[in-house]
Amino acid sequence: MERNFNSMTTSELLDIVISDLKSQNINTLDEFSTFIKANKDFSSINVTQAYLNLLRDELSTKHSKLPAFTVSSTVGQDLAYKYANLDHEELHLLCLDINLNLIGDYVIFVGSLDRIVAAPQRIFRKVVQENCTSFMLMHNHLSGMLTPSETDIKFTEKISNLSQALNIRFLDHFIIGNGMYYSMSEGNFIS
Repeated sequence: MERNFNSMTTSELLDIVISDLKSQNINTLDEFSTFIKANKDFSSINVTQAYLNLLRDELSTKHSKLPAFTVSSTVGQDLAYKYANLDHEELHLLCLDINLNLIGDYVIFVGSLDRIVAAPQRIFRKVVQENCTSFMLMHNHLSGMLTPSETDIKFTEKISNLSQALNIRFLDHFIIGNGMYYSMSEGNFIS
């Protein structure tokens, strides 16, 4: 009998997943972790669609609970905590909808130990692809120094000018390091 996983409740999907895991003698998270490492293609899982639907339901529930990004200090603190342990520089694009809800957090550039080379075209291409009405940027300084460099300031001003020309709101550019943040918007670098 073919199962219609799309019409099942989260509870029903979870029952199937648990049953499948138990049939493979997987009873703990450690055993599941070992299983995932050994079976990267998941070919031994008989109910892949149930797993995917369960994951989809969980992600949509989590997404609906994300707070709107309305206060720079809250966003800055969250980003500083989330990316505190990076061992290289990254530039992230946070795309937001009309209600300032997160559409996605995208790594736009990965740099070396101390530098990122960023092209605005990649940022705006993603902004348009994701149909963002506003966005924020975040990059980290491995040194922990939060003071924006001259390059940071010029880059932020360029992005601000381009976003105004495209009528897309550029809300902030955060620099994070050592679990702290600096807001380029609060520093009046974004008009």
